[in-house]
Amino acid sequence: HTKRAILSNVAKIYDPLGFLSPVVVLMKSFMQELWKLGIDWDEPIPQNLGSRWESVVEQLPILSNLSITRFVCIDKPYRFQIVGFSDASEKAYCAALYLRIIKNGEIKANLLTAKTKLAPLKTLTIPRLELCGCLLLVRLYQSISGFLDLLDTSGQIAAYFFTDSTIALGWLNTPSYKLKTFVCNRVVEILQSTSVSQWYHVSSNNNPADCGSRGIYPEEMMCHSLWWSGPPWLLEPHNTWQPFEVSVPPTLPEIKPTPVLISIESTPSFNAQFVVELISKFSSYHRLLRTICRIFRFFNKKSLTSDQFFGPVKLQELDDALHLCVKAVQSHYFFKNDLSKNQNEILKRFVKLNPFFDSSGILRAGGRLYHSDLPYNHKHPILLPPESHLSELIVDSYHRAYLHPGPSLLQALVQSKFWIPSLRRLVQKRIFMCGRCYRLKAKPSIPKMADLPSYRVQAIRAFMKTGVDFAGPFVMKESHRRKSPTSKVYFCVFVCMATKAIHLEAVTRLTSDAFLAAFDRFVSLRGLPSDVFSDCGSNFVSAARTLKELNVWFTNIQTQNEIANQMTFRQTKWHFNPPHSPHFGGIWEAGVKSAKVLMLRTVGDTALTYEELATLLYKIGAVLNSRPLCPLSTDPSECDYLSPGHFLIGEPMLSVPEPSLLDTPLNRLDRWQLLQRMAQFFWTKWRRDYLCTLQSRGKWNERTPNLQIGDLVLIKDPNVPILQWPRGRVTAIHPGRDGAVRVATIKTAKSSFTRPVVNLIPLLPDPQS
Repeated sequence: HTKRAILSNVAKIYDPLGFLSPVVVLMKSFMQELWKLGIDWDEPIPQNLGSRWESVVEQLPILSNLSITRFVCIDKPYRFQIVGFSDASEKAYCAALYLRIIKNGEIKANLLTAKTKLAPLKTLTIPRLELCGCLLLVRLYQSISGFLDLLDTSGQIAAYFFTDSTIALGWLNTPSYKLKTFVCNRVVEILQSTSVSQWYHVSSNNNPADCGSRGIYPEEMMCHSLWWSGPPWLLEPHNTWQPFEVSVPPTLPEIKPTPVLISIESTPSFNAQFVVELISKFSSYHRLLRTICRIFRFFNKKSLTSDQFFGPVKLQELDDALHLCVKAVQSHYFFKNDLSKNQNEILKRFVKLNPFFDSSGILRAGGRLYHSDLPYNHKHPILLPPESHLSELIVDSYHRAYLHPGPSLLQALVQSKFWIPSLRRLVQKRIFMCGRCYRLKAKPSIPKMADLPSYRVQAIRAFMKTGVDFAGPFVMKESHRRKSPTSKVYFCVFVCMATKAIHLEAVTRLTSDAFLAAFDRFVSLRGLPSDVFSDCGSNFVSAARTLKELNVWFTNIQTQNEIANQMTFRQTKWHFNPPHSPHFGGIWEAGVKSAKVLMLRTVGDTALTYEELATLLYKIGAVLNSRPLCPLSTDPSECDYLSPGHFLIGEPMLSVPEPSLLDTPLNRLDRWQLLQRMAQFFWTKWRRDYLCTLQSRGKWNERTPNLQIGDLVLIKDPNVPILQWPRGRVTAIHPGRDGAVRVATIKTAKSSFTRPVVNLIPLLPDPQS
């Protein structure tokens, strides 16, 4: 079964009057479910859905035997009544109309028409769907009301409507202006064609529309009396119907909040607690003052002209707003809202400042500068508590207005108008909380250096675990002829992760084939490695034009995939370090640096041929493999030293050849044991001398707090200015074996990627930490 075939089967059913609505709604809801799953038109549906569909389709032939008892007569002396039912479920809502025909006390009732609709893909609440069912019922009633004479003996329209939703009935009995837009529009349309007195409540057991909203199978629908004839009480006289009382819930949903009108005084009364709470809701000092100025204008609206009321805020108004805030803060923090009881205590507390109240009732510092020529606010600054939010807003305002100065200058600027105890501490705190200042001085949280991996500290065959990196480009000429064409050439560095042995290969093109050829040459000489480690390539300085081509090629996803596939074919596993983390591959970065230094010192700006370059690379490799792995001993009895060459040929690569001892009469077993003992001696010395040099951590010695999922971080990028560094959110962390997080996945506004923690700066940390 496919979605196309199922839609074809659904469309084949022609039922304009809706008699088969309970079956059709099953098929429609099934089609909607396929649509939600995103199944293509010709894609086979899942097996569990296919069995459900077959259970419906198998019963469809039964409908060919369906006969409907339906008597509709519009001639006298018959009287007619319309009884409608509506219901809704999570997947559909249904409306069904039944015709009651009355003649000489005999009553007949049968299904006249029905209609169903699927619930929209945008989820609606069940009460809203029930209201949509009521609206569908009214529209269905309007479509047939013009063909029947529905006036009873009293001249009233004999139409009754039932629903099992008390909330929908409550909305119909609520003034529409109190309802929210969605409900209000539908209630208004319902009551345009019907009246509230025509709506009743019915239990779900007696609601035939329940069949159409939930769906029933064809076999069950064939003999479903509730669907075809309605509830049994439709065949009884109307005056014998049981009363359908509506118990409306005390609190209805979708009700608009009712505005409350309050009377206000022409002038505001001073309330310190209210003003302090108002100040706490603002994050800007100037916005706070302007808001209070607008409040003052509102209270004095009658005495202001239109230009004065809507004009710009004046300086005097800002001073009045500041005085109001200052008096409220001083009253709340210094006097505990009781000036008469705590005044003497506060004056004693600031006795060194000789405090006094000015003409506006503001507490100021008297000090000793009365006879100076400083401005009044500077001689007698306003006293403010350091714990108030107003003090923080003032410090932030000066900090932004004077271009983010340092603590000393900012403290001096604030003290020119305000005297805040412990101001230095408050200034340092607010500077730390300034996002711009923090970004300019922020440093990443560098985790503690991890333990060395097992392949760095275990005795394994040389180049079993290999690190790979590229260096270059260098200039190569095609021949020794004068003015011979030149081209770029790179060299590939292979480093043994255990012995630090180095192998260099020249690469003439930045292609996967050229690298794999160099890798094959390396394998032929040094053996096949089990694991290969390398950078992702993005650690190259892409801003340098000489390395841009190398960076683009090595970071290309297709290049990495081709190399990884070929390594898998060769039974070698390739490991890529996280992007922008060259310190993850420090061992081969050091090898690249050493090789480049020898290359530049030897060649300079001379262009070599390929043969000369390949020869020079092998010589450089021999020199690097002859380096001592451990500090040289001053003991004259220890004249030999351990080098990477010992693990390749049994001695340094540049050592002087010794006389051959092959003619010495030793049996084969003794010769083999001698070679084994020599190899074991090298590894014993490697463990004893070399591994000890790796014991201590040269840096990153302290454990730092780990990043957590959800942290906001600044992503360090050396190629852009610091204020343009992007921000992101940590979506995943990747802890190491020791539990320290050194790599995290970051999501920015544009993409999601992985970065080392050393390039991530938390924003903003707790100032107390």
